[in-house]
Amino acid sequence: MAELLITAGDTFQRRYGRYLLVDGDGPTDDTEDARLLGGELCSTTHNLMVIESIAGRDDVLELMRGRFVFEVWSAEPPPTPNDAWDKQTVVQFRTTSGVLHLEDDEEVASPLQVDLGARAMRWWVRLSAREIELEPEEVEYFTLGAEEYEAEVFFLQFWPDRPGERRDRDD
Repeated sequence: MAELLITAGDTFQRRYGRYLLVDGDGPTDDTEDARLLGGELCSTTHNLMVIESIAGRDDVLELMRGRFVFEVWSAEPPPTPNDAWDKQTVVQFRTTSGVLHLEDDEEVASPLQVDLGARAMRWWVRLSAREIELEPEEVEYFTLGAEEYEAEVFFLQFWPDRPGERRDRDD
């Protein structure tokens, strides 16, 4: 039975580009390729996960923020309801330090660090994403640059990859 080990959260305003989940040891030689893979929701390589924004709004004022919730499990967690999310995927992610942080393409970083609890491991990650809908009057208000606003939510559930375990990737 899967046990929830860690829960952490942060709201992060990216200044430019995509959200990056980066290992504390930093990128490896093959890491740069993940930025070019162009996955629909995310792409991964050693020590880097590139998470694409799903918000369908243009944000030239850079006010848009994403809310992130991280969970670390001892084994595969129960599935999240598909109808609660706009997009979901399951990917593998390798880390060396096991300590992750969020940043954007210009390396502006969030202060939150997520310690997965193990070094040099491969993890399964279920990434679920939802756009936060704004009312028309809210869109007009935020377009004027009054304040930052949350536009999307990302829910990342990590569990260790166990060699020899089969997993159906069609979540």
